[in-house]
Amino acid sequence: MSDFLISTSNLHKSYQLAKESIPVLNGINIEVTQGEIVAIVGSSGAGKSTLLHILGGLDVPTEGSVLFRGKDIFDKNDLEQYRSRTIGFVFQFHHLMSEFTAMENVMMPALIKRVPQKQSREEAKQILRDVGLANRLNHMPSQLSGGEQQRVAIARALINEPDLILADEPTGNLDSHTGEGVFQMLEDIVRKKNKTMIIVTHNEKLSERADRIIRLIDGMVWG
Repeated sequence: MSDFLISTSNLHKSYQLAKESIPVLNGINIEVTQGEIVAIVGSSGAGKSTLLHILGGLDVPTEGSVLFRGKDIFDKNDLEQYRSRTIGFVFQFHHLMSEFTAMENVMMPALIKRVPQKQSREEAKQILRDVGLANRLNHMPSQLSGGEQQRVAIARALINEPDLILADEPTGNLDSHTGEGVFQMLEDIVRKKNKTMIIVTHNEKLSERADRIIRLIDGMVWG
C-alpha cells in the first residue's frame, strides 16, 4: 500500500490539433499525503487544470499513471465510481441546476449514489448548515448571491464524504472579500474532517495558506 493518498508517475498529456501534437504536461511527478492541502499555481496554459482533471479521472493521460492509494485509477473501467465515491469537485463556476433548490442541488450526488432520499435530505441539511446556509435550504440558485451559490457547490462536493477534494479556481469568480470567506470556510471544513485537497489558483494569497505549493511552468513541476 502506498504511503500517499494520490500520486503521479511520469505523467504526460498532449492534445492533437490537426496534424500537430500539442504537449500540455511533460512528465509530472507529484505525491500528496492524507490530510494535506496542496496548491497548484502557474500561469495560464501551464497545465494546472489539465492536471487536476486527470487526477479526478475527467481526462486520461497520454502517458504515465495516477495512483490512488497505490492503485492506478486508469487500470480498470470504473472511473465513474472513482469520481462519484472518492472525489469532490469544486469548479470556478458553481454549475448549480437552476430548477432545483439549494438543498436539492446538494442532495443530487447522494441520490445518484443511491442513498435513500430521507437520509440524503438530512445529510444535505447538515452540510448546508456547515457552510453557513441553514437559512437558505429552500432558496433557488437565482435567489442566492455568488458567494452563497459557491457555498452550495462546495456542500454538493462534500456530501458524499470524498477522500479527495479537487478545486479549480473555486474563488476565481468572486470578489476578493467574498472569495476569502468562501476559501476560509472550505479550508476549515477540510482540516476539521482531515480531508485532502488539491486546489488550482492564481491567487497567491490563498495559495500561501496551503501546506505546500506545486508550481507548474510549461507543463513541468518547478521548485
